[in-house]
Amino acid sequence: MDLTAKASGGKDERETGFTCGLDEQYKTSDTDSHGNSIYQQTIKGTWRYLYTSTAYAVQLTASSTHYSHAIIYSGNITTGTDTAPSISGTASVDYATSTASLTLTFSDPNNHIQTASGFYVVLVGKTTKTTAGTDETISNGVLTKKIVLTAPYTSVQSLDLSEFTKGYSIRCSIYGTSDQGTAGSPNRISTDPVILGELALYY
Repeated sequence: MDLTAKASGGKDERETGFTCGLDEQYKTSDTDSHGNSIYQQTIKGTWRYLYTSTAYAVQLTASSTHYSHAIIYSGNITTGTDTAPSISGTASVDYATSTASLTLTFSDPNNHIQTASGFYVVLVGKTTKTTAGTDETISNGVLTKKIVLTAPYTSVQSLDLSEFTKGYSIRCSIYGTSDQGTAGSPNRISTDPVILGELALYY
């Protein structure tokens, strides 16, 4: 039989589907009133990270060839707390070569950051350049430049600062993908890149 577990709390909702196997490993020592064996499986899933416990209304429905969406359980669950992922960075600027050496540090005890999806930084600072290049925009003398980082991401990354004006700070936003949405907020799960850290480069 196919089962669907649906949990709802406020505006947040999650659904997960699985198949219940009537295998020996799921058989318990209990029987129902007709003497039939009772089978039990544990449903596990990460629906959302939260800093405080939240109660969810849970409904378990079943479907098979003989019936569809029969409600077999209604109740409540309470989520535990989780730790949001983040990335911090330190950078040193080499004025002679107009480059910055960026070193990233990950804070992700529950493995939410999707390293396989890659990372990039967005640099924002003053410029005298007037024509934007690839992955760049220029507005009112401010250059926004995207630089894709290379694996392994904990190694030193070299950032080209030659198009920025010296004597001003450059904002460096670090983007990555987290399976739990934006770090530090209760946003719904996102698979799009989000800001996981920021720092300033003094150039």
